[in-house]
Amino acid sequence: MPKISVASVAGEGGVPLSNNGGMFKKVLRSGNARRGTPPPGAKVKVHYIGTLLDGTQFDSSRDREGFFEFTLGRGMVIKGWEVGIASMQRDELCVLTCRAEYAYGRSGHPPAIPPNATLQFEVELFSWSENQEEANSLWPSGLTFFAILTAVFAAFTKQRRTYSAVAVALFAAALYLARRRPVAYLAASMERAAALKESATSAFAAGHFGEALDLYTDATERLEGLVSDAPPAESLLKGARYPDDEEAARALMIDCLLNQASCRLKLGEWELAERCCARLLDGSLLGPPPEGKGEEGKAEHTPAEPAITAAQSEGASPARRREQYVKALYRRAHAQMELERFAAARADLLQASALDPRSREVRAMYAACGEREAASKKREDAADRGLYAKMFRPGQYDIDQCDPARRQ
Repeated sequence: MPKISVASVAGEGGVPLSNNGGMFKKVLRSGNARRGTPPPGAKVKVHYIGTLLDGTQFDSSRDREGFFEFTLGRGMVIKGWEVGIASMQRDELCVLTCRAEYAYGRSGHPPAIPPNATLQFEVELFSWSENQEEANSLWPSGLTFFAILTAVFAAFTKQRRTYSAVAVALFAAALYLARRRPVAYLAASMERAAALKESATSAFAAGHFGEALDLYTDATERLEGLVSDAPPAESLLKGARYPDDEEAARALMIDCLLNQASCRLKLGEWELAERCCARLLDGSLLGPPPEGKGEEGKAEHTPAEPAITAAQSEGASPARRREQYVKALYRRAHAQMELERFAAARADLLQASALDPRSREVRAMYAACGEREAASKKREDAADRGLYAKMFRPGQYDIDQCDPARRQ
């Protein structure tokens, strides 16, 4: 059976993605080139529509709730997707044309996909996140295995001392690597998260709020395994050997969550912004609410914008914690005001004002909240009056028609 010319199927503008002509991509909408393309091991979020060459649709993620997510380079999808999506940029929309060897092969996927079928997929790449490095290296367990084998072999050989010494050395090396592994993993995760945060801050300053949100989210996910929402003594690091590193990871994660809230406010995602702040305020990341008034001087950053600084290497001071609390309260109040939860917004703003009485932004938001609540109540009263006016409009009902005695 002669092979179908994928180039002719892809049409004008199709770009080959394989040397044998079995895979083409046609870009319908260019993506954001600033972030490049997803690397191997990245978890991608896409929507797709799959069709046969006659236009018959056999599958669509758009008909289901949520994105289709998978990890690149793990064999979770067909070969054409591995090749095609690895070439895409964020927000790109394209059509991937895949000959059978890049799709479901000779057997197909009956009954929806016939044998030797050439398929087309309209794919939109929304975002991706790079997976964290594996915390559990194979080196310690591998050395331990060889140490056990050496010790067993030593029991049945004349050179017991030599092989016993080798076994002890292997055990010592495995123990050393096992103890060093959390330190190396922590350092790598912190470094990558700080770099993602810096990139996100640059994107935010340029007005690319969606891109900044993705980067802040990636940085937060990278820190998830190091710092839980539990107090420091109960986090995954336990604080015993790495108290300074743990506190730095916690401070960086707090900044990333605060900045996620800022991005969501810019994007009008009020519920999600409120959720980011609630995770800080209602959980244990920030600890108990600080007491006392704010510093006499003006804060370095206003509550409305994200901090531009890199991750802090030392633990948060009381003044720093107070500043973070004010930001979280302010941004949650902003989201609550947009959701017309005025009582909750006022409560957060009053608490923020008690922590930082000199904040003009907090006072301005409190005044705006009162004005919005008054305007909302006025609209509701006007709507109620209009409803009652329609219900009891003069002359709407004819008494003679309503009274059976008068109708006779």
